[in-house]
Amino acid sequence: MAINVLDIGVIQGNLDYIDNGSVLTSYLHGKSNITIYIPSGYYYFKTPIIINGSTNIKIYGDKTTYLLNYKNLNQPIIYISNATGNTIDTLNFMTDFIQDKYAAAPLVMLISTDGDCKTNTINNCNFYAQNTTASNNALILLDGLLNTKHATTNNTITNCKLYGNNRIGVGISNCRAKYTTIKNCYIIGTGLECITVDNISDNATIQNNTLLSSQGGCGTISIDNSDYCTIQYNTIDGDEGQNGIITPNEYTEEYITSQGGTSGNQFLIIDNNIIKNCTIGIAIKVYNTVSFGLEIKYNTVSNSTTGIYVQKPSNGIVIENNGLNYNVVGINIEDVSLQFSVDSNTFNSNQTDMIGCTNNDHTY
Repeated sequence: MAINVLDIGVIQGNLDYIDNGSVLTSYLHGKSNITIYIPSGYYYFKTPIIINGSTNIKIYGDKTTYLLNYKNLNQPIIYISNATGNTIDTLNFMTDFIQDKYAAAPLVMLISTDGDCKTNTINNCNFYAQNTTASNNALILLDGLLNTKHATTNNTITNCKLYGNNRIGVGISNCRAKYTTIKNCYIIGTGLECITVDNISDNATIQNNTLLSSQGGCGTISIDNSDYCTIQYNTIDGDEGQNGIITPNEYTEEYITSQGGTSGNQFLIIDNNIIKNCTIGIAIKVYNTVSFGLEIKYNTVSNSTTGIYVQKPSNGIVIENNGLNYNVVGINIEDVSLQFSVDSNTFNSNQTDMIGCTNNDHTY
């Protein structure tokens, strides 16, 4: 049987004396295997709901259940740490209009501090940022923390809608935030990325999402020094010139290896995505390191300045069976000094189909 939060002291409304976060944190402390129901209405939080060390807690609501940061709260609404198998379902998270001018904490945060934070699920939730000045903080943040032995791993975000007004949609960060799945989500990232995976956050799966990103930022999906990530079956619209999928590799090799990672983006799979209206549809940009084993296959890139751009072909990059349509340049490979394969791509109405290679170009 679900516990109704109204029966344990939670109050609806926007009142200074309400501390709903403390009520729920106190109630959940030391508990596992329970279900919490938040009925329809608006609930303000001066402090977070903290789920720490618990297992199999489910918090769910109705389609019209809204959880809001109250005034200047610069903390998540739900903070999950060192916890396993918990579920957040059918809730609307919203930043407070006043708070958002000054602070931009995540609305939900998963983190490993004194223990693993794993197999948690965020499903069928909506996230809204109001009146936000630009911030690198994501609406949902999964943080593995540096220099700890614990991991934020095997967590899933599905069927969610995120409206990131000058906010990143989902951020996966730091060495032990791994095996994250983002699937069947709709994300608008105005001003910043829809999804970022950085700092050795390996084995992320980004699949079947619809992503709209505009007005600057790095890329709709940004993968930075993270290995074995899979990006497939997404629909990406760069709108006002945003890049589609980008691998910036901005960290130095010395830094990445010092944190236990491998330099560059290794063994990425980028396939079967539909990408349009971007400055660059798929950009492999290598600043400090060299990537290895990237597969770019069966993507369709259209109406972009450049469809596929490779600053330096990594050892073992494969660009095959992609469709490049109505772009200024279809494929541009800037430096052909390393091993790569370009084959069986199709071109339709690009101003220039290829620069730096041919469509049957193999340097293996």
